Amino acid sequence: MKSKTGLPKTLTTVTTLSKLLAVFLIFAFILTGVFVGRVYQRMIDTTAFSTYLSSTNTNTHATQKITIADNGKTIQTHVGDFLDFELSSVTTRWTLSFSSPILRQVPLGIAQRGGGQEGRYLVTKAGTVVVTGTGVANCPQGTPCPMYAMRFDVVIVASK
Repeated sequence: MKSKTGLPKTLTTVTTLSKLLAVFLIFAFILTGVFVGRVYQRMIDTTAFSTYLSSTNTNTHATQKITIADNGKTIQTHVGDFLDFELSSVTTRWTLSFSSPILRQVPLGIAQRGGGQEGRYLVTKAGTVVVTGTGVANCPQGTPCPMYAMRFDVVIVASK
């Protein structure tokens, strides 16, 4: 028996298999687009970051680790240096805030060495910034959790 198009009915019937194949292909195209977009964005970020580093006057970029032991201190650094904030412990989760925009967080895939648990930051210009951290209990969801907050303050002074 032929359909209205002149083709055999077996060629024009929509089966369960064809529906599943169509759904699979739609998701495959979406996931492929997301993956390609992320790779492209990483490539752009890497290029912009490399361009910035090559435009600075110094060839060496120091990395300073900032820990809870630095609370209340003033840290001297230079434009182009990296700051690794490593405050976390198993029991405390930290959130950082900055008084001025002289630091820029570096995406983890771009940094040459592993960054701190709170992040790796690049000093982008000379100036002073007060970094304030708030630490709260890090408890799994659904478990009893102590109610406390800790404060962390450090002053970063960046020169050229």
